[in-house]
Amino acid sequence: MPIGRRLIAVLCCVVAIIATGCRLDMDIAVVVNGDGSGEVTVRAVASAEVIRAAPAVIESLAVDDLTERGWMVDGPRVAEDGSATVTFTATFDDAAGLATRLGDIGPPIAAARATRTLNEDRTRADNTVSVDLGVVDGFAAFADAELVNLLGGQPFADDLADVDPATALDITLTMTLPGSISDTDGTVDASTAVVTWDVPADGSATTANLSSVQDTSINPGAMATVADVLGVVLVLWVVASAGFIGWVVLARRQRATAR
Repeated sequence: MPIGRRLIAVLCCVVAIIATGCRLDMDIAVVVNGDGSGEVTVRAVASAEVIRAAPAVIESLAVDDLTERGWMVDGPRVAEDGSATVTFTATFDDAAGLATRLGDIGPPIAAARATRTLNEDRTRADNTVSVDLGVVDGFAAFADAELVNLLGGQPFADDLADVDPATALDITLTMTLPGSISDTDGTVDASTAVVTWDVPADGSATTANLSSVQDTSINPGAMATVADVLGVVLVLWVVASAGFIGWVVLARRQRATAR
């Protein structure tokens, strides 16, 4: 089961217990490095009302299948205000890996595409990410198909009938790509270059698009190599200088003694 289904399915069942005052916040963050690798982080926060209604939920969250797929899990952690936070983090090596990681999440992500192309002399990279977003089918989107078949219908359907996903769920997506932004339909933070989208939970769908142009004439790996070489040269220069100074001092003493 994708991360989004496992995490939100458990918490949405708790939401059914308390049709008012409940809230589930979810942040999906994508960061792509200069070499095309990066990290995806999913952070979900269940309100104190949810945790008070079903405190066992923070102990019953099964994550074995997630860790087997390479996801790191932190939490759930209960804050002083009674809310609980669980964070999932996974790395990727390239654009294909990013698309796979986003696909792991499941709803509210319906589909994800990512590309990274280099020009012939490898001095420029074009990075593009496109993510289809939305809670189109309401809480039914988070149900496991096997569970639906087993029960003969959507679990907690009657209880969830009066709960508005748009009110109970607050989901955002943020993305950061290397280089300068060339095109996007998200909200750009000029100081950090982080682009944000609010994920609709009212039954509608949207697509988050982000593209960047990157100067790769000196890639991060090459720059690191240059830095290492310069560091070695500096050390050798210091050693050689110390040796030369020592030789001069010794030579002067020998001449003084000879006189």
